[in-house]
Amino acid sequence: MIPDRHMNPHEFYKWVQAQTRKHNVKTKLTKGAISYYDYDGKRVFVCGTFTPPEDDESGQIITAYGDGEIEWLHTMAHEYVHFLQWVSWEEELWDSILYLDEDDEMYIEFECTTDYHALLILEYAGLLHKNMISNHNAAVDMMTNDYGQTVMPSNYNAEERWWLNNANV
Repeated sequence: MIPDRHMNPHEFYKWVQAQTRKHNVKTKLTKGAISYYDYDGKRVFVCGTFTPPEDDESGQIITAYGDGEIEWLHTMAHEYVHFLQWVSWEEELWDSILYLDEDDEMYIEFECTTDYHALLILEYAGLLHKNMISNHNAAVDMMTNDYGQTVMPSNYNAEERWWLNNANV
């Protein structure tokens, strides 16, 4: 599930839709905030969300348009990586991540690594923007300051591109 090189944003959106549809997951771009209630009943506002299919219901990737193209592309790629993780992993592993607290080091590492791979996918598709990198690195720096350790490399251009190995998922 590797995007073509040099896609425009609309082509990337359509490509993600086509990939996720194969696994009963709908992908849509929406205006306005996305909110849901967490396991503690607290209302949470996010830029994007991935929900796997359950029983007879389709899964979904929903991305808020937000502040424009750079933001929604980055968010959609991030949620698409969550989709790839769900497709590739054992159900128990995926479920175990869902129940981690947001301040748990494992959850933070999971989200930072997800974002890192989202940037690699955007780079491959020719859609990476310098603001995406600086936003990502700022988030990683914040995590480092809060926990006194780096949970992932800030450099987005790593050798390991695990999603390339999952091309036939």
